[in-house]
Amino acid sequence: MNPIVIKNTKWEFSKLNLNQNLEEIKKTAQAFSDKWKNSKEYLDSPLKLKEALDEYELLTRKYGTTGDRGYYLCLKSFLEKDNPEIKAEYNKINDFGKEVNDLIRFFTLRIARIAEAKQKQFLESKELKKYEHLLEISFKNAKYLLSEEAEKVLEYKE
Repeated sequence: MNPIVIKNTKWEFSKLNLNQNLEEIKKTAQAFSDKWKNSKEYLDSPLKLKEALDEYELLTRKYGTTGDRGYYLCLKSFLEKDNPEIKAEYNKINDFGKEVNDLIRFFTLRIARIAEAKQKQFLESKELKKYEHLLEISFKNAKYLLSEEAEKVLEYKE
């Protein structure tokens, strides 16, 4: 099998907000964490889970963990593998993304560990239809997840 060779690639970055305020991303993730981390309601109520998932989806769709700048630097690092400035910037924003992920990691881990008796209720809930696949995959993969602290250690090990 021959390796894929990228030649003369020109990506369109003009629609990305490269001056996005990273602190806004962190502040939004912190607000999400403050609202849901100590709450157990979303683990018991389909309506509360929908509310939480809607907020999580908005956060991840709008920002991810590194915003447009992280996306840009990731792609740029593929194009300029030997550029130390790009590599340093990418590593810096990647570390920032890990900090943001630390704030919201609890959410998907806790959803995956919803009690089996409740899983069926959530999967059959019409309010959660939009998230049915996400829930199915989360429940199915729960057995492979570690504790929140262990998952954090693994992320920083990479």
